[in-house]
Formats: sequence, structure tokens, C-alpha cells
Amino acid sequence: MKINNKTVLAILGLISIATIVIALIVFDTRSETENILREYTCPLQEDFVITSPFGYRWGEFHAGIDLSGIELYGSNVYAIAKGVVVRTVVDDDVWGNYVIVRHENNLYSLYAHLSDIIVRERQNINLSEIIGNVGNSGSVVPRPTTESPMRGTHLHFGLFRDGYSQNENAINPVLKMSCFN
Repeated sequence: MKINNKTVLAILGLISIATIVIALIVFDTRSETENILREYTCPLQEDFVITSPFGYRWGEFHAGIDLSGIELYGSNVYAIAKGVVVRTVVDDDVWGNYVIVRHENNLYSLYAHLSDIIVRERQNINLSEIIGNVGNSGSVVPRPTTESPMRGTHLHFGLFRDGYSQNENAINPVLKMSCFN
């Protein structure tokens, strides 16, 4: 096959069009995810402060945020959007009692250190549906004691893209959800 200037220009034109189409698809997907996140609700309706941010702390990656507040123990924890409960775990050494929910666009939310879990695996849940209660189960700091059984009370909340993984695919909720700003 003989390649001339017209052939080269035609090939470059097709490559440019394909690149633009791919860029638009990627941009559209990101915009869609960001728009959906703006419509999510906060997992707590009580007053809280972020006591441990997303990112590295104590030499390890913290793939979520810790939400603490006065008298939060036992407060309701709400689903940030409709979805399906994909995992409920009781008495994990680290996360204690926790729930993972899969939402649209393969986004996952994690709610950890719960005192109680109200939902069950494979259950469809709606926006703002109660999934559990704030607690201090698992590995929390400071540790609860007999004298201070509510110590360490907080909700660890995490967001993950394309499946749950402790570090990989983690999304900073503060940057994506308006209720934390």
C-alpha cells in the first residue's frame, strides 16, 4: 500500500476524532459521578466534626473520614443514596460492626464502628434509609473503658469507586459531598 500525504492526513484526522470522542466520554463519566455525589445526603443528621481526615495519618493511609460529636452514640446512620447492601459484618477487629452499600455508577459507601446494624445483605435501600447506629465497635481511639463506655464513639465513613478496597479506589468524601463543606 502506498502512503501519501492525503492518507497520512486522513489517518491523523481519524486519530484526532477518536481522541476527542474518548476524552468526551471520560469527561462525561466524571461529570456524571460528580453530579450524583452532589445529590447524596449526609450519613448523619446530628451535629458532628471531622476528627480524622482522609489521607495519611500515623504512617498509614486512612481511606475515609471519622465523624464525631457530643452524644452521637446510638444516633442513626443514614444511607447516602439508594443502593444495595453488599456486606454487613459484626465484630471485625478493625472496623467493628460495618456496612458496605453499592450505589449507582459502581460507587460504594462504607459505614464503620456501628453499635447496631439494621440492614441485611442484598437488601435494597433508599436515600436516607437508616442502616445502623453510631458506635465505638472495633479498633477505636480512645478505647472505651468500664468507667467511660462511650469513649471512641464515631462513624468512619468512606467512599470507593469500582469496588471496595481499603486503599485503592478510595475517594475523599469531603471533596465530593457538599454536606462536609
